[in-house]
Amino acid sequence: MTSAVIDNTTITTSIETVAIPVGKIEASPFNPRTHFDEDELKRLGESLKNDGQLQNCVVRAKSAASGGRYELIAGERRWRAAKLAKLSELRCVVVEADDARAVELAGLENYQREQLDAIEVARWFKSMVDSAGYSQASLAKRLGVTQGLISQRLGLLELPERWQRWIITGVIPPTWARELIPWAKRPMVLETLAIEVEGKYPPENTSEFRGALDNAIEHCSRPISGWYQYRDKSGHPHSGEVSFKASSGKRREQLDIEEIKVDDWRGKRKVQRAFNIELWEQLQSEGEQRRAKRQSDQQAKLEQTAAGSSGRIKAAKQKTALKQFNKRLYRWKIQWLQKQIAAKIPEIEDWLLFRLLLHFTVADDASRSAEDLFKSICKAGGVKPSKVNRGYRRHTLKSLVALDDVALRPVAVDLVQGWVQLDVEYCRAHMTAEDVESLAAAIGVDIGRDWKLTAEYLELHTKDQLFALAREWDLSFPAKTRGDLIKGIIKANPGDCPSELLKIKGS
Repeated sequence: MTSAVIDNTTITTSIETVAIPVGKIEASPFNPRTHFDEDELKRLGESLKNDGQLQNCVVRAKSAASGGRYELIAGERRWRAAKLAKLSELRCVVVEADDARAVELAGLENYQREQLDAIEVARWFKSMVDSAGYSQASLAKRLGVTQGLISQRLGLLELPERWQRWIITGVIPPTWARELIPWAKRPMVLETLAIEVEGKYPPENTSEFRGALDNAIEHCSRPISGWYQYRDKSGHPHSGEVSFKASSGKRREQLDIEEIKVDDWRGKRKVQRAFNIELWEQLQSEGEQRRAKRQSDQQAKLEQTAAGSSGRIKAAKQKTALKQFNKRLYRWKIQWLQKQIAAKIPEIEDWLLFRLLLHFTVADDASRSAEDLFKSICKAGGVKPSKVNRGYRRHTLKSLVALDDVALRPVAVDLVQGWVQLDVEYCRAHMTAEDVESLAAAIGVDIGRDWKLTAEYLELHTKDQLFALAREWDLSFPAKTRGDLIKGIIKANPGDCPSELLKIKGS
């Protein structure tokens, strides 16, 4: 009996070191290492030819029925190199080891030499737990690592095959992969994230990767309270307020609600999101219908009350309705002006463009202005596009300095065009409605001259208000319903801007 040592682990052999024909040696089914560099194997084979075998292979005898064959425990690289070099035999130490011991020894050599990638390490850990009788705690103690590391590596095996392949080939490092383990149970999140990783501009650092993961989570889930904003499969934007409550345990289970950690401009916090998007959209639609019915009932009640009340109440109701109409009309006018202004921005003089840039830069927070500027620089071709976040301010300034004189004006035009079109009522815009009117006058936008009739404009009006418009334009045609009036006016296509639109001012 002799002794052999594999990386500080002593094992007992049943026979002396022997030369075994290469053809009688088989690879171990327990070796976690699956990737072998072909060029390295060829170089090793040449070394075996020229310098001889410096280190023994370790094998165990197979059953008598195998015809005197052996199974590798350690030294698969040397065995593969010997086959490539067409060597006839290898010097081996034959050991006695059951399957559990073979599992441990087959991986231990490569692991301690750090010759395994993260997935190969994870597979060996799993074999040690499943076949060699180790628990995660005892395996951690055996290898001198934390149990958390064992758990993290095992978690990588829960990821889809494509992500495991990317870890092996180095597309993403194991440190990024740790972020994915909690989402292995959400294939749609990983599929959405994979589209960005495979895209034209994949994440380049951990921060960008986490940002891409957050975007994928938001795309595959919906909030269960407060304000929401998302794009559907067709790319259409949706926004509003969640109109239902997921209060019961059963409903929360049906919605597949999960609490996740986010880190955005509001800081680190926990939010709850529903991953059953179809049910969420159904409940949201039903909630919006109930809300619309309540509003309709309230309106009907007001109308009923007004019909049976004094003239003062009726007048108050009419005044409220007129105020609401004027608000809708003024909002439409401002949006129309914004579109016209955006179209004229490329034509304005540099001094006015510079003044607008100054106005916008001080009107909103610096982080958002820097993000918008960086996007405009990317569009002008000044820098490779990438995800923009608060950490890009310094990068943005460097990119701006690098632009030539010809590219500066397109950047400024693109920036201002985007800013002037932000919704002044519902979005965190840089301009007020009064700013829009003042700017329109400054660059020569004339609503009386440039206004064109659209169905969207007519939809703002009640039936009585449409009749008033028809009278102003001296139109006469049979119409019983509001829809008939709209069709008739569009067909007539009057060219004069309505007086109500010319005189409307913000309150």
